[in-house]
Amino acid sequence: MADARWDGADATSTDAKRWDGAERTSGGAAARWEGAERTSATADPAPRAVAMPAAPEDDGWHRMGQHGPLTGQVFADYEIGAVLGEGGMGTVYRARQTSLGRRVAVKTLSSAIGNEPLQRARFEIEARAASLIQSPHVVAVYAAGSWDGTAYFVMEYVEGCDLGSLLADGRGLPHQRALELALQAARGLAAAAAKGIVHRDIKPGNLLLTAEGTLKIADFGISKIGGEHNLTRTGTAVGTPSYLSPEQGRGEPTDTRSDLYSLGCVLYETLTGRKPFTGDNADAVIYQHNYAEPQLPRTLVPEIPEPVQALVVRCLQKDPAKRYQTPDALIADIEAVRAGDLSVTALLQARYGTGAEEQMRRRLGRRHRWALPLAAGLILAALATGVLIWRQSTAESRLAVQRQEEQLRARLRAGLDALQPAPPGSHDDLAALTRLAGASDADVRRWQGKLAAIGTIDARLARLHGAELPAAPLRAEATADLADLAALVGAASP
Repeated sequence: MADARWDGADATSTDAKRWDGAERTSGGAAARWEGAERTSATADPAPRAVAMPAAPEDDGWHRMGQHGPLTGQVFADYEIGAVLGEGGMGTVYRARQTSLGRRVAVKTLSSAIGNEPLQRARFEIEARAASLIQSPHVVAVYAAGSWDGTAYFVMEYVEGCDLGSLLADGRGLPHQRALELALQAARGLAAAAAKGIVHRDIKPGNLLLTAEGTLKIADFGISKIGGEHNLTRTGTAVGTPSYLSPEQGRGEPTDTRSDLYSLGCVLYETLTGRKPFTGDNADAVIYQHNYAEPQLPRTLVPEIPEPVQALVVRCLQKDPAKRYQTPDALIADIEAVRAGDLSVTALLQARYGTGAEEQMRRRLGRRHRWALPLAAGLILAALATGVLIWRQSTAESRLAVQRQEEQLRARLRAGLDALQPAPPGSHDDLAALTRLAGASDADVRRWQGKLAAIGTIDARLARLHGAELPAAPLRAEATADLADLAALVGAASP
């Protein structure tokens, strides 16, 4: 019997509940999906033929570039062209919609995983999630189906680049432009949230920019649609580590506030040129999302206004309850900042960080509360077990502190042991290391001495400011000071 699942013919219909995913058969012959209305015995008579304008000529655009296995094939109304990109789930091709002469992109599911139910389900969710959202800030999906066993969907072709390519030089963007892009992304997330959709992988590479400067959210491949079965097991982290919310990193349920945290990470990077957290591996980065404070953006780029920093800090709160609760709330604050205003609450919250210390206390408290009832209930039989659990908790805490200390030392070693000016945030990092390692630590003493020496020399050289022609003794002292400074930070330092 023919499968009556959704074939993508009307991607915006509320009746479009499920995916076609297979060819229909009639009279023993395969009737492949055409992406158009079907007729039946009860259908209205066909209307009279009407003269239609000719479709625009084929300019060969879709065939330009590297060819793939499907290049040259025709899927219903779509001529498959060159490869736009490839990923773990499949390939995206340039394509031309012949009936309209329209440039489109066609995403196909890789044949290597096309028969895996979980991967096929994810592919279907990506197509349907995007098709449910009507927003100029989300890449539109036009149609979906299966052709000769290859699942595919057709989406808007975005002529431009992704945000990641703009940030590749590590310099960031002016705060006005960064806010404008964050505002557009928030509007796309608001449209997704209105349909109960959580993207779960907001990052610069998934934020596409048109030639006119419009931002569009792409790639709903690991999104979650409200009210539907979650394809991700509890305890499994999904997403990109540099932009994961703390709860995503712990494998816990997510909602739109997780997307807002990820957008906060993107805004941080757009402003500063740096990700809020980095590490040698995914676990190190996820740990910091949960239990470390990021450097405040203004310590890296002092020109960033304090209200803009406050927006970032609120997005990056460890506790979802302390973040913006909806995209609309973030949109309102961005618009207020652009108009020169922001609530006092957000500014005050920014001064207290993102809640890393509170999160660590909560984590340790949960572990201790769990250990005590266990020891009380099984005091004779499980005394050794209780001790072991306590030691494990203590060991994990020590390991967390050790990791943080190693990261601080690595940053300070790279910044202060080299002949270069002290990087922004060095004083904050050194203060944090002092709290962990103690003031008697050899590295701490050495770096404190260097920063103190630089400060003293800077103060002495400041005496030259405004002086038309310093006296000879002062010039001699300044020359000596400059030589001392060069020995500390290099000769190229002003």
